Amino acid sequence: MNSKVNKEEVKHSGKFLEFKVIDWTDKNGNKAEWESIGRKGDTEAVSIVPILVPSMKYVIIKIFRPTVDGYVITFPAGLVDKGESYEASAVRELKEETGYVGSVIKTTPPNLSSAGMTDELVTVSVVHIDESLPENQNPIQNLESDEDIEVWLVREGDIKLFIDDEIKKGSVLSGRFTSYLLGKDLI
Repeated sequence: MNSKVNKEEVKHSGKFLEFKVIDWTDKNGNKAEWESIGRKGDTEAVSIVPILVPSMKYVIIKIFRPTVDGYVITFPAGLVDKGESYEASAVRELKEETGYVGSVIKTTPPNLSSAGMTDELVTVSVVHIDESLPENQNPIQNLESDEDIEVWLVREGDIKLFIDDEIKKGSVLSGRFTSYLLGKDLI
């Protein structure tokens, strides 16, 4: 017998998220309950790995997140608008959160953010930002009124020191950001 979901019930629906209880049966035939959080609708997200070219500095953000009552060190990210491609979303979110304009170099297939807690799908796009373009000389963020985002330009060799300093200040690292840095052997 394979594990399977029998029923999913939305217990609470907020403006953007839903709290769900899932009745499921495990591979041994035992019935169980699982709790999860999901985005309303078919909304997906994109995470952006922005790299300035030719300096090869990473564009890193420090964003306030009420869920942790503090600042998170991460890469820019955001929701994919209905009918929008992952690549278009990456370029749009990069411009909004950092002011930079770039070109998508590669995009991953959608992957799960935290499968034990949410069904959120996130695509990761690597974006190169041409530093010689006039629009990238003095980038201006276009933040929503409730967004609190600082932009940092960090050389690969300085990332460990940057992170250590931010952690001492009380910031927390995001999982996708940490995974990327581990894969590049930067932390």
